[in-house]
Amino acid sequence: MKFIAKKQDILPALEKCSRIAKRAHMSICQNVLIKADVALVGRVEFVASDLQISLNRNISAEVANTGETVVNAEKLYKIIKEMPEEIIFSTREDVLDILSDNTQFELFTISPEEFPKVNFNIGGKSCDGDLLWEMITKVSYVASNNDYREALMGVLWEKRDRNLRMVASDGHRLAVIEKGIDILEENIILPAKDLMLLKGTLHGTNIGFKYSGNQAVFYNDNETISIRTLDFEFPDYNLILNQAKEYERKVIVNRERFLKALKRISLVTNESKTVKLVFTQGKVFITGNNPIYGKGDEEVKVNCNTEITFGMNAQYLIETLTVMESENVILSFKDEESSVLVYEEGKDDYNVVIMPVSLGGE
Repeated sequence: MKFIAKKQDILPALEKCSRIAKRAHMSICQNVLIKADVALVGRVEFVASDLQISLNRNISAEVANTGETVVNAEKLYKIIKEMPEEIIFSTREDVLDILSDNTQFELFTISPEEFPKVNFNIGGKSCDGDLLWEMITKVSYVASNNDYREALMGVLWEKRDRNLRMVASDGHRLAVIEKGIDILEENIILPAKDLMLLKGTLHGTNIGFKYSGNQAVFYNDNETISIRTLDFEFPDYNLILNQAKEYERKVIVNRERFLKALKRISLVTNESKTVKLVFTQGKVFITGNNPIYGKGDEEVKVNCNTEITFGMNAQYLIETLTVMESENVILSFKDEESSVLVYEEGKDDYNVVIMPVSLGGE
């Protein structure tokens, strides 16, 4: 195998391959498969897999000799990051030679026969990649990262007539978004951490999608990612969402102003990130206490005609307000012990339900 490629073309492929390889439990999956074929004019394939998520990325290259090899993904990525712009790759026996200007590396390789066989079954439907990525970013941050709640570590993809609804929850909050994307034939659950690797794949283009067996495949002209679904039943969330939508007490607040105030006051809170919110006519008082460092207070103007006091995890609110885009957001609630529904003014396709936090007798 021999090919010449630009550093700027190789790095994005190796960065993703390295991220996948570092998660792998099997040692062979900590490597990247490189495939060059003179018949595939101007293209070299990089393949990575941890058996849960698999990636095939094509890069532009000048291929001189056909061949394939397997080499440690993270080590190769770190080396290429420090190399000059044009790089020559070639193999001999069990070695990958990497040459650029006066720099040369010889990396030991593994037989391609040992690398897992990965099938990328493309076809199916297509959709707006940017819109799909917006949905993923607005719900995946809510998914649980605790292994003992495996069903909540995923994002539910739910077919709703000709729409796609995504749902995620960690037991303390619930995020639901629905858009006009018609790509599903049945509901599936995909791991939230795997979906984040779609960043870059979905941007600025229509992307292909196909689900078959237990694999969801996303692809564009240069990249294909296959994600294995989670075989769990997602908890019924509809009662929680529908009850929250019936709340009649509402507060309208400037998103950016509220977000900045929460970030400031959360600096003096403890690990629980608990803040006290006191809503009165036309304003909200935000208070954070820490028995070691002290306290902080801030007043923010709001459109409010009710009085209520409750505790909230500031980080939960900060994360939600960060992914929202509208100038104003609405907080809707029933009483001090009920959940809070957060959504953007003038929109009804994205809702986040957050449980309150006890103020411990304050």
